[in-house]
Amino acid sequence: MHPIAYACRVFRELKALLPDGRMPEASGSRVTRSGRAFSPWTEDNTIRPKQALNVDSAVSRCEAYAFERDLEEGAAAYDEDDYELRDELVWPDGTNAIPTTTSIRSATPLSSATPLSSATPVPSTVPIPSATPLPSQPGPNALPFTPKEKKAFQRRKFKTANRRIHYEEKQAATKAKKHHALKQKSISFKRASDTQPVPTVKPIASLHRGKSGHQGKMLKVGEPEMKEYKLDDPEIQEMTYVPWDGITPKAVGDPTSDGEILVMLAGSPRGQGWEEVHKGAFDALEREGARFHCPDSKKVHRRGKFPEAITGVSYGGGRKVPGNVAINSVINALVVRSLLDNVYIQRIVGFANQAFDLYAPKLFRYYSSTMDNIYEAYPNLQRLFKKSVFASYAFNFGPLVRTFIHTDHLNYVCGWCPVTALGYYNPKTSGHIIIWPLKLVIEFPPGSTIFICSAILEHSNIGVQPGEKRASMTMFTAGGLFRWHDFGFRSAKSFAGEYGKKVAEEANAARWKEGIALLPRFSDLKSTVN
Repeated sequence: MHPIAYACRVFRELKALLPDGRMPEASGSRVTRSGRAFSPWTEDNTIRPKQALNVDSAVSRCEAYAFERDLEEGAAAYDEDDYELRDELVWPDGTNAIPTTTSIRSATPLSSATPLSSATPVPSTVPIPSATPLPSQPGPNALPFTPKEKKAFQRRKFKTANRRIHYEEKQAATKAKKHHALKQKSISFKRASDTQPVPTVKPIASLHRGKSGHQGKMLKVGEPEMKEYKLDDPEIQEMTYVPWDGITPKAVGDPTSDGEILVMLAGSPRGQGWEEVHKGAFDALEREGARFHCPDSKKVHRRGKFPEAITGVSYGGGRKVPGNVAINSVINALVVRSLLDNVYIQRIVGFANQAFDLYAPKLFRYYSSTMDNIYEAYPNLQRLFKKSVFASYAFNFGPLVRTFIHTDHLNYVCGWCPVTALGYYNPKTSGHIIIWPLKLVIEFPPGSTIFICSAILEHSNIGVQPGEKRASMTMFTAGGLFRWHDFGFRSAKSFAGEYGKKVAEEANAARWKEGIALLPRFSDLKSTVN
């Protein structure tokens, strides 16, 4: 049937379904409560035909036109309603539907002139032909990888693994940063996790011979302690020699039992720019040391035989409250002020402060909170470096600085004291630091920094060779400041008088245990990244 004729038939069938045989009016009229309808089509916007349209006659003309077209095309005798219907199944094999597993490629195409009943039967299950595997797909029939494809595959595999490693390190570093008071770089955490251990089996509990939980016990310096040792001496030969490049971090402790780190070889920042820093700092010490006035009676002290300038905040020595370290000479005050304003000295202090937070974050927070409270309670105290947690600084003028066997017993007993070596000498033959209780001889290159529990560990230096120069700089906080703070801003004598001697002894013992817990362990260094 022609499409136009089919449309006309549908129209007549729909019209016959209407109750009165009339077509419905166009929607859009508005009906009021009285029942009157108003149409939006007015005389102004309506185009009226010249004569009325008779729908029935128009449909009849369309049907006649469609029949004429069918005659011209030779399809007048054909009608889709005259399909032949059968009772038997269409598919000879008993299947009523086209198989869903039939492959389009494997099906036999039907000829346009072949009757449907004579078509070649299609099996109900035709296997799908497997496609040829790509070279990158595994299989028995897979083509071998070419060298170029192998390299490309390895590159993709390496990049994927590398990205995963970097992502895990970044996430771990972000988590580790929450435990540090200062902002640390991700590369710093990676460097801390790569710290090399220097094994020792000496427990920290056996090193403290005093009863105070804040200060060590004084070691009397005599002729044996003042002796100048050399590398070929029998006492030194019996010790463990530790080579060190002054950059790679190393930790001294017992890694097998995850013991406390007693000495931390923090090293120095990587890069050639640091050489200018430590050489500039030594030149400043040498220049200002020539101006520094030190009587001969004070050039020899329990730490060595060299002039030294100490500045900062301290407590003890007859003081009733914490105070600033006095410098009686105007020239010496100018010398110290010049060193504090030196940019190279400031960078060394900044590195030591940053390394302290990196390797011992719990101990760093204890230093920081204690000094912040003290500075807040006593506004007259001078904070020499804004971001540094250390209260005092010592400049050991050269050119031949060699320390005796000594302990800095007035420093905090569980604290770290950073020592920075300066000068022009060969670290393989000169300037070694000796940790006597641990029986270690450690190379100490110029520009590097070592943290040491100086209040309980006896230490000294190897002298330099003729023609060489050596100086040093140390940072520390007196144990009396921590005691004053922990006892409620009062002296130990006042605390014992108010609460009793037994309570004071128990407080010292508890403070000693709490201080040991603040020291970092080897697992703490590994956990910064892992």
